[in-house]
Amino acid sequence: MRYETEQWDPLLVVYARRRRPWDTATQGIPALVPVRPEEVGQGGRAAWERGPGPGGPAADGTAWLLPVEISGTSAPDGGEDGGGPLVIAPDAPRWYAHRTFAAALCLALLVPLLGWSQQWLGGPDCLHRPFSGQVSVRSVGGECVGYSDSDAFRFNDQPGQEKLQRIQDKLFEQNREARENWESSGRRRPYVTIVHLGTLTGRNTNDDEEAYAAERQELEGLAVAQYQGIQQPATAADVPLMNVVVANAGNQKARGTRVYYTVGERSSLQEDIYVSTLVEQLREKVGNLEYVEDFESKGLRKEECGYRGMLFFAGRWSEFHDFLRALDTCEEQPLLLVADDSVNRYMANPSLRRSAPAGLPLVFASKAPLATCEALRLRVEKDGDRRAAKFLQLVSTDAEDRALEKPRCTGPDGDGPGEPVGERVGLAYDSAVLLLEAVESLTARVRPSDGPWNPRLIGPVAVHTEVLRRNLDRPFSGATGRIEFHRDGGEPVGRTISFLRVDDITDLDEPPREVFRCEGTGGGRRDGLRRTGRRRRPSAVEQVRAARPLEGAHLLPPGRRDLLHVLARVDHLPQPG
Repeated sequence: MRYETEQWDPLLVVYARRRRPWDTATQGIPALVPVRPEEVGQGGRAAWERGPGPGGPAADGTAWLLPVEISGTSAPDGGEDGGGPLVIAPDAPRWYAHRTFAAALCLALLVPLLGWSQQWLGGPDCLHRPFSGQVSVRSVGGECVGYSDSDAFRFNDQPGQEKLQRIQDKLFEQNREARENWESSGRRRPYVTIVHLGTLTGRNTNDDEEAYAAERQELEGLAVAQYQGIQQPATAADVPLMNVVVANAGNQKARGTRVYYTVGERSSLQEDIYVSTLVEQLREKVGNLEYVEDFESKGLRKEECGYRGMLFFAGRWSEFHDFLRALDTCEEQPLLLVADDSVNRYMANPSLRRSAPAGLPLVFASKAPLATCEALRLRVEKDGDRRAAKFLQLVSTDAEDRALEKPRCTGPDGDGPGEPVGERVGLAYDSAVLLLEAVESLTARVRPSDGPWNPRLIGPVAVHTEVLRRNLDRPFSGATGRIEFHRDGGEPVGRTISFLRVDDITDLDEPPREVFRCEGTGGGRRDGLRRTGRRRRPSAVEQVRAARPLEGAHLLPPGRRDLLHVLARVDHLPQPG
C-alpha cells in the first residue's frame, strides 16, 4: 500500500514449490492451470487459453491467486508434480554482476580520486575548496606547504595568529577586486602576479603570541602596493594591477655562527651565501678579530659574560633567541651587543622580546630608518618628498576599503601614540613598487596603443633589464629611501642604513631610537659611505657612549658598510675618521 495515497499498488509475486501450497477445492480457488514445459518460455498463453479460469481472490480480498502447474516432471516423492524451482530458477549471474567485481571496481575508481583529492583538495590536513583561484598545498611534516591566492585556503589557523590570517584575507579580497578592475578595463591594464615566499607555519608558539609579525608586515606592505594600483582609474592603461600569491615554505629553522655566524637550516656555511659572503668580508677587512665561531656547534664562551668590548651578532634572526638565552646564564651581561638587520624580525615579535634577558640593551641595524612615521612626516614637510607623502597617505588612511586593518601614523607626535608603520612594511612596499614601475615603463614602450594586455610581451628577463636600465637613468626613490643597484650585476648599493638602540629588549613601550645613520654615495660604487646632514654627526662611538659609557670598545667605523651583517667579538677597532 502506498503510504501517501493509502491505495493498493499492484505487485506480482511468483511462488514455486514441489507440492501444492493449499487445497484449491476447499478454498474456492480454481483448479491448477496445467502448463507444459515447452510453454514456459512462451509466457504460458496456450495454457491460459485452455485453463479453467482466471483464478480467484484470496480470502481477505487483498490478492488475486492464479495457481498453475508445470506438467511433464515427477515430484521426488512420486506425488503429483506441482512445478519446481528447476524449471523457473534464474540463470547464474554474469561475471560482472558479482558483488566482488563491483567492490573491486569501486576501489579502482577511488585510487585516482585519492590522488586528485591530494592535488586539488590539499589532502586531509590541508583541505581547501577546489577550482577557486590558484591554490596548491600539501602536508609536509604537519605543515601545509604550498601557495594560495584566494580565500579557498589561507595559511596558519593557530590561535594568536589572527593578524596574519586577516592580512591574507585582505590580500585575497584585493586579488578579486584587481581581477574585476582588469576585466572592466577590457584587459588593457598590465596584470602582474607577485609571489611572497615566507615562513608562515611551524614555529612553537603560545596561544596569545604573534609569532609571524615580520611576515605579516611584509604582506601588509604588498597589500598597500596592491591597494595603490586598485585606486587608479580604468583609463590608466599602463598602470599595472597586482595579484598576490601567498606561499609558505614551512619552518626554516636556521643554524648559528659566532665570529658568531649562523647559517640556514640543512645548509653548510659554504651553501648559505648570505652568511658566507659576510663572514668572508669580515675576515678581509678587519684584521684584529679575536675569533670566528659557529654558535650552535660551539656555544657561547664564558668570557663573553661581562665582556667590555663589542659583541656583534651576525646571522639568522631565528637563532638570536637562543643566543640571548645563552647570554641570560651570565652573571654579568656584555657591555655592548650589536646585531645585523636580520634581527629586526626578532624585534618585531613582542613575545620573543619579553623572554629576552631583562635590562639587556641592543643596537641593531635597520634598512628602513626613513619609513618611520616621524621620518616620513619630516621628509614631506622639509623636502616635499612625494614618494614619502604617498606612502604616508596610504598607510594612514581610514577609508573603509583601506589596505591595513589599523591605520598607521595617526598619532600627533611621530610614532606615538599612533600605530607605528612597522619596518618591513616599507621594505615590502618598495620591492613591489620597484617591480611594478618597471612593468609600467615597459608596457608603455612595447605594446600597441589601445590593445589588450598581452603577458607574453614582457618576461622576467625583460623586467630585470628594465629595472637596471631605469637605475642607470635615475635610482629608485622609495618609501624607505634611495635604492640603487650596482651597474655590473644588480647588487644593491647606497642603501640608507641606521643603527637603532633600545636600552632594554624586553621594554615594548620603548620605541627604538636612531643612534647612527649612514648613506651610500651612489653612482654604482660598491664602497664608501657619507654622513647625512650639513652638520658633522657625532661618531658612532660618541653617540653610543652618550647612551652608555664604553671601555675600550668601538662601533664599526664609517666606510665598513659590509660589516653590518656579521657577528664578531672585536677587542679593538681604529677610531672612526
